[in-house]
Amino acid sequence: MNVAMVASGQPRYTKYIFDNYHRIKGATNIDLYFYIWNNYFLEDHHQIIFDGNGSVEEQISKGLPKNCNLKKFVTDKEPSIEELFPKGIDLLVEKVLGGNYVNDPEIMKNSLIKLYLQRYSAMKAFELVDKEYDCVIR
Repeated sequence: MNVAMVASGQPRYTKYIFDNYHRIKGATNIDLYFYIWNNYFLEDHHQIIFDGNGSVEEQISKGLPKNCNLKKFVTDKEPSIEELFPKGIDLLVEKVLGGNYVNDPEIMKNSLIKLYLQRYSAMKAFELVDKEYDCVIR
């Protein structure tokens, strides 16, 4: 089976991140596509994924199982919501939520921003996939 996996956004890695790659039955090779924010902060205990140092990409490459191929690894600055919505986030909130606020409007606004940025980075990760697969997993 021809399988691809995509990862996106802020990396949250521990040494156990590769467990998923071993659990895919029938996949002889898994192609990996990463679109990761480069302006993130990792807690001290997450900075070294494996023994040794190096960039996140280097550490991921070192820890990959033999059946995984790192096809594309892109880092980009997390955009501000103002860059994505020059007319303002308030207009987006109004269009999406209208006046139906369950919680405080600022909490809803911040949740909507986080959700949008998560979806934005997932879209960018899927855009990296450059061939047909039997299965693409996020």
